[in-house]
Amino acid sequence: MLTFKKYYNLLLLPAIAVILFSLLSGFTKTDEADIIEEMLRERTRILQDCYYGLTDIAQAEDALAEFETYPLLSEDIKSLREWEDTEVDIVEKMSFISMEKKHSIFGSDMYETEICWEVSGLGEDYTLRGNYHIVVKKENNQLFLSTFAPLE
Repeated sequence: MLTFKKYYNLLLLPAIAVILFSLLSGFTKTDEADIIEEMLRERTRILQDCYYGLTDIAQAEDALAEFETYPLLSEDIKSLREWEDTEVDIVEKMSFISMEKKHSIFGSDMYETEICWEVSGLGEDYTLRGNYHIVVKKENNQLFLSTFAPLE
């Protein structure tokens, strides 16, 4: 029994470390779909902040360039630069109903997703649902949004 008590602390510390690592690893975003969802939420936030004057166009362009690539980046930059000061409804929440990887080719992954948008408008709040085509490109172990377009 004395031997067990002597080595008890040596066994306890690695056991705690394994348990903590197992619990904390569940909170990291390693799934590609989760990363894409987060990028789309961030894209929406950046565009809205710029439209409402919370950030300027240059800051928004720089922020988008961190996770977007062409052609989506050029489309978003064009949209920001051509923006005229009118009211835009605010996306309060984006819920991803489904996201399915369709195929991969030449370092790009194609997805189809269904998104539910909870929007706050001038007169009322409303919900929109839509299906979208998404293309992400992998460069230097990082994902970049390349295409985000409604499915027709």
